[in-house]
Parts: sequence; C-alpha cells; structure tokens
Amino acid sequence: MNSHFVFHLKSTSSLEKALEELHFIRHLYCVEDAESGMTLLGGWSSNPLPYELNHVVFSHLAEDDIDWTAQWEQHAPSYRNGLVHIELLPPALELLLQPGAGFGDLSHPTTRLMLAIIPSYASNSSTIDIGCGSGVLSLAAIRYGAECAIGIDIDAAAIQHAQKNAELNHLSSRVLFTDTLTHPPSGPLLILMNMISSEQEVAWSACSILHDRPATIITSGIPLNERDHYLTCIAHRQWELCEERQEEEWLAFRFLTLNS
Repeated sequence: MNSHFVFHLKSTSSLEKALEELHFIRHLYCVEDAESGMTLLGGWSSNPLPYELNHVVFSHLAEDDIDWTAQWEQHAPSYRNGLVHIELLPPALELLLQPGAGFGDLSHPTTRLMLAIIPSYASNSSTIDIGCGSGVLSLAAIRYGAECAIGIDIDAAAIQHAQKNAELNHLSSRVLFTDTLTHPPSGPLLILMNMISSEQEVAWSACSILHDRPATIITSGIPLNERDHYLTCIAHRQWELCEERQEEEWLAFRFLTLNS
C-alpha cells in the first residue's frame, strides 16, 4: 500500500541534503508552509521509513484514501469548479486536470518551468514523459503539436490519474500512460523528466532503450544549489546543454543528445 509521507526540514540542514536523504520517496515535492514558514517535503512510498533521518523530521502520513480534492483545492493554482484550469499559449489552448494522486498540479515551480520550455520543441515530436505523474506534461505536449505522447510512471495510482486527465481533455487517442517503455515511437523524440536528480538517474537507467536515440531532453527538479553537482553527475550521458531556466530556487534544462 502506498502512503503519503510529509516531513519538515530541520533548521540546521539544507534542502539539498534533505532531498538526498529522501531518495526513497516517489514524486518528492517541496513547499513552504505559509503559516509556520517551515519547508515541507512530501511524497509517496510503499516502504517503511528508515529508523533514523538526519535532515528532516517526520510530520505525518496518510494512506491511499487521501482527500485529493481537498489537497488540490488548497495548493493548486487556478483551481475552480473541481478542476485545475491551465491556460496554455495561445490562450485558446487549455488543459483541465482533476484532483488525484499524480504530481503536477502546477503548484510547483518545476512543473511551470517544464511547461515554459515544452512549446518550442513539442511540435511533430514523439514525446516520452518519464515520471508522468498527473500527465500534465504529456498532455501539454500534445496540445502543442506532438504527434503522440507516452507517459511512464511506476505508481499505478498516478497512471490511473493521468488516464482520467487524458479522457477529460479528449486526448486519450494520442497519449498512452504505462509503467514500462518497451517500444519507443519513431520520429523526432522529445524526452521529459521532472524529478529530483537521484530519481532521474534511476529512471534514465531503466530506459536504456532510449540511450542511443537522438532526442531533445528537458529536465527539471534540480535545486539551484545542486546545479553544478547535477551537471557533473549527468556528464556520462553525453548530453549537450542548450538552455537553462530558473524559477525561485529551482532549475530546468534543455539538452540535445550528442547523436542528434
């Protein structure tokens, strides 16, 4: 059974160390609590917590019966009438998201950074969204002209959530959500990864079928103070850095594979 864990950052520790410590948490997110001013970190895991955590303090957990409507209503911007309304450019384009277990309600800077870069590179692409969460990036890519999109996630609840969002936006025929990529589509590839560095490493290793394919790759989920460490760690992937953006204390990057 998946549990939703919430922690707060110790005042004596850094966000970088906390993110590394919570590597076992899926869809890890970070928010500032408006009332207390504390940094909260949360995410999902089917495993018990380690006996000791050095950089965060466990706050609480909730099982799979989380009230997602209440969660999204509290945190997601542009939430009204039970849905998140995402205005894409041009304004005639819109995505609707319903509350659910998948990460990507537009409340986090990393999702917004990804959505800022995707429009220039989605057209005519075959998009692979690794760690698709709510499906927001896959669906946005389709709206921006991608021929097809495949969203991959290890969380069954997230896959179900993404599929419902595809149906809500009448895009089910052009997007597939699954837990495994067995046959990548042909054509120009656009690969998306919005997750912390340690999750990216695991996810990319599991997608070896993509490693020799020419592609544009957009990543986010990297704190500003981890920039140099992240770029050093991915140097073995043979990606050429082409673009970098920042919102608050988070970064997004666009790369080209060297065989593109």
